[in-house]
Amino acid sequence: MKKLKFWDWVSTIIFLLGAVFVNVGIINNDSFGAGLSICGVIFIIAALAVVLIKIRCSFCRHFLGVLYSSKKMFCPYCGCKIDDE
Repeated sequence: MKKLKFWDWVSTIIFLLGAVFVNVGIINNDSFGAGLSICGVIFIIAALAVVLIKIRCSFCRHFLGVLYSSKKMFCPYCGCKIDDE
């Protein structure tokens, strides 16, 4: 579970950083702001890629979902206990 929590936090931080870049880019109406917005969108896409690649069941390798939480102790696809040590 520790690895899943780690990747969940990593994706959350990358996503929030991207959202901040997009918002600052929208506030600035110049070429610097456009660059920040593009950078923010790239960060958001990277966060989604991390989620799609790393938040998976360690047994059947199915995607656990974007709204994955540590309270889900079993994989909804194979039913195996999720213990990620």
